[in-house]
Amino acid sequence: MTGLRKLGSVSALALLMTPAAAFADVTAQQVWSDWQEYFKNFGYTVDGSESTSGDTLTVSGAVMAMELPEGAGSFKIELGDVALRNLGDGRVSVDFADSIPMTGTVITEPGKTVDYAVSYLMNGFTMIASGDASALSYDYSADDVNLRLDSVTVDGKPVEFGEATAKLSGIEGTSKMTIGAGRSIDQRVSAKSLSYTADIALPDSKDAQFTAKGGIKSLTFEGTGRYPGEVDVMNLSKLLASGFAFDGVFSYLDGAAQMTVKEASGATFESTSQSQSGTLAVSMDEKALSYEGTAKGGQSSMLSSNFPMPIDISFAEGGFKLVMPTTPSDEARDAAIMINMSDFTMSDMIWGLFDPTGKLPRDPATLLVDVSSKVKLFANIFDPDAMKGFTGPVGEPQSVTINALRLDIAGAELTGEGDFTFDKTDMTSFPGMPAPEGALDLNLTGANGLLDNLTAIGVLPADKAMGARMMMGLFAVPGEGADTLKSKIEINDQGHVLANGQRLK
Repeated sequence: MTGLRKLGSVSALALLMTPAAAFADVTAQQVWSDWQEYFKNFGYTVDGSESTSGDTLTVSGAVMAMELPEGAGSFKIELGDVALRNLGDGRVSVDFADSIPMTGTVITEPGKTVDYAVSYLMNGFTMIASGDASALSYDYSADDVNLRLDSVTVDGKPVEFGEATAKLSGIEGTSKMTIGAGRSIDQRVSAKSLSYTADIALPDSKDAQFTAKGGIKSLTFEGTGRYPGEVDVMNLSKLLASGFAFDGVFSYLDGAAQMTVKEASGATFESTSQSQSGTLAVSMDEKALSYEGTAKGGQSSMLSSNFPMPIDISFAEGGFKLVMPTTPSDEARDAAIMINMSDFTMSDMIWGLFDPTGKLPRDPATLLVDVSSKVKLFANIFDPDAMKGFTGPVGEPQSVTINALRLDIAGAELTGEGDFTFDKTDMTSFPGMPAPEGALDLNLTGANGLLDNLTAIGVLPADKAMGARMMMGLFAVPGEGADTLKSKIEINDQGHVLANGQRLK
């Protein structure tokens, strides 16, 4: 392109060949002004003395502060001197102090306060802003970022602790902001490792101590957010109604943790845990709130001075999911709950407490409950003022689907699936709730063998085992294989409950 300029190319061709940044310049003043607007929309006051020298805008004594609603306390970040330098190519570099003090006060109840001081420490931090005033991008990195708890005071009395720190290392990230009537943010950040350490005296005695340390590797976060012009983080209902939305996924590898609790009496509790990987996905908007997490390769060991032996457990994979509507609506919305624990095992020492002769199969156990639903929400559950005067049910299900049910333990396995709908016009067949209609199919294998083994080791009396067999005979019929039972539980449109065609209600 330099050669073309030397040859005196026409201006239109020169414009076409110029890098895109030339069309999307941002200045130091625009970056600082946008920061002020952004944090003010979150309820902060932003102060600082501005001065310009050459290509650099310096904000001296920059302070961000917030008063919590209803006199609940306050929070302050002392940024110190912030230098924003125009790089001459449409980008701006941003430099912060290496140490940023943060202080806060929380009023737990009238006359009761907690004061704290935290240091935010950065090493090798760089940030470059690019784009224009309506679409800003921030690329940043740091060798490490540390949070250090410096002091805690409860009702004027200092809390003693040795150390409370967290450290992120090898950070790289990008945040892209689109600014208009509101603000949309797209974020990507990764860190090579996260570690933490805590050594804190427990409040009941100076001899009582809590210590913990641990960390994870290959931490990543990807997420997007949509924010209205003003954000009231203390009024979630209003925030959702104004168009707030968020979704993000955290992931990590090689998690490990250690914890020790020493009581004033001298009793101790110790635990160690680790996992190969994990994820946490979170999303929220005016329709639904969703949490979903997984962990793989988990192991944990616990030892208490009040228990005669260590407790060792492990699992191949664990997970959970929760979905629920967030605001009232005339239409039914998705809801769900899922709990999963696969290939769960515990040490032979624990088995030996109740099965010393090894009668019970010690194969890995599995638990899975996966239920989805359509729910109509009546109450604005995230609005405390609205809930104060609300009476009656906050919502009602219109349908429930049991996608999967599985319990596999000690040689017996229960599986099932089913669907139900609910008739809100019929509140008499099942008093107090809309009448369900549908069916649940269940299969049970190894139940008689498990009852025999439990009786043999003395955990289950013989008469109780006989009662359990009679109950299974009432609700189930023989399946295709040995020691196999199946059952179809139905509720029809007349409110009748049937088991395998036999009416129970």
